[in-house]
Order: sequence, then C-alpha cells, then structure tokens
Amino acid sequence: MKRIVFCLMLCSLLLCGCNDYKRLEFKSFDVDGFNGFSVTREDASIDMNARIGVANPTRSVFTLIAFDGTAYHADGTLFAKVVSTDQATVPAYSDGIVSVPVKLTIADPLSLFLGGKLDVEQMRADYQMKVRAGGMTRTITQYDVPLADLIRNVKAIGQKEEE
Repeated sequence: MKRIVFCLMLCSLLLCGCNDYKRLEFKSFDVDGFNGFSVTREDASIDMNARIGVANPTRSVFTLIAFDGTAYHADGTLFAKVVSTDQATVPAYSDGIVSVPVKLTIADPLSLFLGGKLDVEQMRADYQMKVRAGGMTRTITQYDVPLADLIRNVKAIGQKEEE
C-alpha cells in the first residue's frame, strides 16, 4: 500500500515541469508510523507520515501544496484514495528525508480481509498534485495511469537504496 502512495506522489512531482525538477533524485520511501486508524462498513482510513528520501542539488525550493490520488480496480470501482493532509517542502541544496502527512482510505476493506485478490496489473490510477517551485505554482493532473508501472518504479528505487 505504501508503494501506491509513493508512486502516485513521485510520478506527479516528476511530471510537474517546475524549474530543475529533473535534477531531483528520489532515494527511498518508508512509512513513519500511523497516527490514526478508523474502520466503517464502507471504508478503512489510515493517517500516516510518508517519508521520502530525496536529494535536491538545485537552488529551487519545491513545496507540495496538495496531493489527491485515486486507484481503481479493472472494472472501474474505487479501490483506494490518498490525500495529503499538510504541505511538505524539499529545501534547496538538500539531501535528506521529507515527511509528507497523508490519509489513505481503502474502499471496501472487508473484501480485502476476506481474501480478495488485488490484480494490480489491471488497476489504474488518477492523481492531481499542486506544486510550487521558484514562485510558480503548477497543478499536475494525470488520468488512467497503470498502477503496476508506478509500483515497478518504486521497487526500482528500493533496489537502488539497497545497493
């Protein structure tokens, strides 16, 4: 699940077109504890801090103002939704961990707990992200992104971290 959150945020930032964004290097991803958990008949929500290792060798300060991502099953039904709950900043000339508070909501958690299968190869994702860099704010929106491709990208980052 944490890979889905990271994939959506990473792809959004990489596609944003802000100054010097191509020089950002994403090194790791982790979840730093859970701040809250709630379950209803319709969904399960988890508040957590996503910790992203990122190096910014540029003079640009990048600020994630808002993030909203949604993952869908192959039949178009909602699987999960990820929303940032606060802003996060990647300082200029930095190499460290950036904490992004997010809320992950899983639709129909009962089916997952009862052995429901996740066919990630067939799942799709939509996301919208608002990023500020160098005084410019951009809204990046992507629809119908293959979720499996996003997860493979995160796995590649994880393998790079282990080396």
